[in-house]
Parts: sequence; C-alpha cells; structure tokens
Amino acid sequence: MESPEIQEICLSYNVESRTAQGDTQRDDTPLKRSTDGSGKTDLDWINDLFHARPHTKDIISNTVRAYFFHEIEYDPVSQQRITAISESSMCDPKDYSTSDIMANTATDFFVRVGTNLKLVTCSLRIEFPCLQSVAFVCCKDSTDLAELRDLCDKNIDLLRTTPLGILALIYQQRVRTWEEWVAGLWFNVNEIELLLEMAPPGWEFNNPTPQRVKELSDPDVMNRQFATTHAQICHSQVFLAFGVRYADHCLEAMDLVERARIAIRLQPREREAFEASLRPSLSICKSLRDRSTDLLERLRGLISMVRRFSLGWKILKL
Repeated sequence: MESPEIQEICLSYNVESRTAQGDTQRDDTPLKRSTDGSGKTDLDWINDLFHARPHTKDIISNTVRAYFFHEIEYDPVSQQRITAISESSMCDPKDYSTSDIMANTATDFFVRVGTNLKLVTCSLRIEFPCLQSVAFVCCKDSTDLAELRDLCDKNIDLLRTTPLGILALIYQQRVRTWEEWVAGLWFNVNEIELLLEMAPPGWEFNNPTPQRVKELSDPDVMNRQFATTHAQICHSQVFLAFGVRYADHCLEAMDLVERARIAIRLQPREREAFEASLRPSLSICKSLRDRSTDLLERLRGLISMVRRFSLGWKILKL
C-alpha cells in the first residue's frame, strides 16, 4: 500500500507533528500506514508513543462517533493524591506544590471530529514538565490535510505558545467545512421555496433552472428532495452541537495543562492566545447551529404546506 506523505514540524516545546490520510474505522478508506524502515506502521508508532490502554485502543480503532477525551499518566507514588486534586474543578493551581504537579508525567488527548466524508482525528501527547509534545493528525480527505498543514504554517506563533494550539487549528478548519455544508443546505431549502413561490421578497439567490423546475415538478423527486434535505439538516445539528462543545473541551484541556504546568508557571498571554484562537470559531459555530435550526423549521413549514395542499387536492378530486 502506498505510504502517506509525512510532514514533521519542529516547534518550541519540542513539538513534533505528523500527518497521514485515511480512517482507521472504515475499510473503504483505510489509513495509509507508512513505515520507518523497521517494519512498524504509524499505528504501531502511536501505540508505542502513547502507551494506549486497551479500552483507548478499542475506541480509536472501532468508534465512528465524534469524541474528545484525555488520559493522564501519573507517578505511581502520588497517584492517589493527585487524582483527588484533579477531581476538583474549582481549585487554584497556586495551591499545589511542585511535588504534586510533577505526579502528572504526561497527558494524552484523543480527538475525532467531522462527518464520515470530512473527518479529522488527532492524538496529542504532552509530557511534563518539559512540555515535549507530539501530535498525530489524520484526515480522510487530502484537501483537509493540506488545509491543516497550511494553517499550521500560518499560525506557527500559536503552536509555539502552547501545544494545544493544534486543537484550535483543527476547530478552525472544521468550522470552515461546516460553514460550506450549511450554506449548501440553505441553497437546497431556498430552491424549494422559490419553486413553491414561498420565498420572501429579495431571497431569490438560487433560482432553479428550467430543467431543475421540470425535475422537481415530479412528486417523487420532490419528496426525495424533502427527505434528503431534512436528513442532512438533522445530521448537521448533531455535528454543530458537538462543535459548540468542542470549545469547552479545549478550555478544559487548557485547565488540565495549567494545573500540571504550575511548576513552570504559565504566562497570562499564553492562555489568552489560546482562548483568542477559539473565540471566532466558537462564534461562527453557534451561528451555524442557529442557521441549521432556522432551516429545519423552514423546511418543516414547506413540508406541512405541501401535505395540506396534497390532501386538499385529493378531497376536491373525490
């Protein structure tokens, strides 16, 4: 099998980034596994590097749903104490001693976000206190992979500020694809509104061609258009809901890293830079979620109107 192109980017904090194309969960687009000459593939490399536990390997290899979770490696001597501390979300990092913080030797983050056709997965490991980090990013679509690489090149300062910057860039790239998706759904709904002469004045952005009008005049074609558009809008709401939560997951990840890094004290600008990188994507994602809800209600109104018209026509024929 052809090996994927592997890109390595060396940043401050000794961050290494590797990318590949494919999906570990699907047979139709398998992950293109490269080898380093030793016979080990990228998945072997991930398992060796992350020391993934059995249940984590199972999730990464078999789960097709979106996820964002982390695992922490502890110093066995103080594991019990640090676990109790980490369960409190209201504690001040300044209350921890250096010995407490050093108990967290590494944190691994695992992310899967996007549709089956536009998918990104990321495995990120951050070691403490040196912050040596490595990220393995895999995209199903080669265009997405190229876009993420370009974003990394353009946002090198963010990646130098915090290893978590790669998660913010993935978010930014995902929101772009969701924006295109929702725009396409808007045009689908607008096309139906124009055909049924239900579009408000000034909304004629997608006038159907004569050929398209002829196609949608067939009740079976129109019903399929209703069904597929409705299904896609409902599908989009699932991903956009996760997209809004994604920002919360990123901030929780920053809290976790801050607590573990108190021995070397984060500068305020570092957290601010990370939060600032999330805000535009979160704002757009919330707007897209609202637009998706709007489209769903408009489509339901059209379906209800057509059903009432069809029922009335049948009664008149009787």
